[in-house]
Amino acid sequence: MPMVPFLCYYPDAVKMARENQYGELNNYFIRYPEREAEGMKTLSYVDNMNLAPWITCPTLVSVGLRDTTCPPSTVYATYNHLTCEKEILHYPYDMHSGGGDAHRERVVEWAHRLNP
Repeated sequence: MPMVPFLCYYPDAVKMARENQYGELNNYFIRYPEREAEGMKTLSYVDNMNLAPWITCPTLVSVGLRDTTCPPSTVYATYNHLTCEKEILHYPYDMHSGGGDAHRERVVEWAHRLNP
């Protein structure tokens, strides 16, 4: 039940997230722009978006549509790569807390639906 998953879809995340989340990568690509393609290829091996198809259990994901730490496009990219039973909860007014306490209550309800 990942709340606003992090380290997903690096090509967007590095360009869109706040500087402090991916600052080292931003600085590296500023200094060595010719290494971006190679760097992104290397990062793809640990990108949660690419690992998502390996998940086989039912999965509930949350996304804050105003999140600048884990940009929504990176969460959706990962969610779209899930091949298991899945559900996503959108919080249009929330940032990185991914629904906060309200989401935690929905997580418990979701888990009880799976295992009555």
